[in-house]
Amino acid sequence: MRLSQNHARSFRGHGPIVDWERNGADSVEWHQGQGDYANYRWYGDVSVDNLNAVLYGYALFYDLAADESQRAFIAQEVDELMTHLLDNHCRIVDVDGEPTQWGHVGIDPDPQYDAYYQEMYGRRFRRFGERKISEFPLRAQLMLLPDLLIAHHVTGKPHYLDFYQKVVARHRGNPEPDFYNQPITLERLARFDHSPEGQSYEALYNLIRYEQDPELLKTYRSWVGRLWENNWTEGNSLFALTTLALLPEFKQPGGGATSLEAVPHAAEGLQLGLETLAQYPLERVLRPVMGSLRPGVELNPHVEQGRPQSVTPVPIQLRPHDNEYEWKANPYQLDGWLTPRHVHGVFGRRSAGRLVYRFPKSRLDDTRPRPVVAERFVVADGDRHHIDRRIAAADVCRLGANWAGDHDLARRRPQLAAGSRRRSSGVFVTEVR
Repeated sequence: MRLSQNHARSFRGHGPIVDWERNGADSVEWHQGQGDYANYRWYGDVSVDNLNAVLYGYALFYDLAADESQRAFIAQEVDELMTHLLDNHCRIVDVDGEPTQWGHVGIDPDPQYDAYYQEMYGRRFRRFGERKISEFPLRAQLMLLPDLLIAHHVTGKPHYLDFYQKVVARHRGNPEPDFYNQPITLERLARFDHSPEGQSYEALYNLIRYEQDPELLKTYRSWVGRLWENNWTEGNSLFALTTLALLPEFKQPGGGATSLEAVPHAAEGLQLGLETLAQYPLERVLRPVMGSLRPGVELNPHVEQGRPQSVTPVPIQLRPHDNEYEWKANPYQLDGWLTPRHVHGVFGRRSAGRLVYRFPKSRLDDTRPRPVVAERFVVADGDRHHIDRRIAAADVCRLGANWAGDHDLARRRPQLAAGSRRRSSGVFVTEVR
């Protein structure tokens, strides 16, 4: 199936899936290619965000950079993707004939499929309350709507626009649930998933670019405004610039921009976004980070133990790096990359600069949640291979994620001779940010 084989994440390799993606524990949908693809492993569990990101990129390249041959290629690819989607009633279906785990892109407007979607979305969207599928708000179709307009735009085939209009006609008059308009509180932030915000901006960008109906544009832009109310304080450069590009208050009919005062919080939000770009860390090495130990950090009391978050957005240079896409990361997250293989219970407070820790090798594969005494080292002469070995009781503190009670670690610390030097083994570097 072309959707799974050409548009999934592909990796060159041979043999069964061993030591790949946690030995297959992350997903069972890894496959070895066949024929021309025999040297590739491919991942078939395609999700909504995978599909929409491809279409988003195709649309931008088609409009801004593609030559005629590239446009023809994009039109064919988009047509194949969207044919698969509509033939399967707005679902991404894998090679086993079943929808992928996160493959429900939208709701087919044909009422004969309501019972199926009622069962599916009735569980997923309990926050909407008791609603029939026909009563779902148009916003619940946000991931599907731009895909249809992109397909119509690049292929010129009218059935994509017809399908879009059927979806809109069925849902546009339905009121939105209060869930969409809840104020941002510390309790809500504690359980807030920031990744869908980026997906929503991505969807709205092309949806607004291609829509011509003034009333629908007003609706879609109200969704942008609500997103902006939720995230303008977070210093997200992409969200700030996308918001200004999509809201007409900021744009003049003939081009150019009006005052930032025309958009709520625009001046402050844009300034925070520009500060993020100025402070964006150039080093992208993923290191354990313990920002929760910084003096003066106020923790969100509603966050579950072991996953500390700040009550205010953390500056970009102090955050744990996101391993995929920085703009979808949680801007309130303080600690990161503290897996059981790295840390079990003890860490060091910052005295100055970077610290290096060496954990006993016998504990590296021990996943039991109990404290582990680590030796604290300070890098000497800028050489990470030779270390000056020092330790102090005051520099040993607990890590809430894997702590089992209060312990007097001062009595457990190794008695080390200051100034001794040795070759580092099992050492990693971290910063208490």
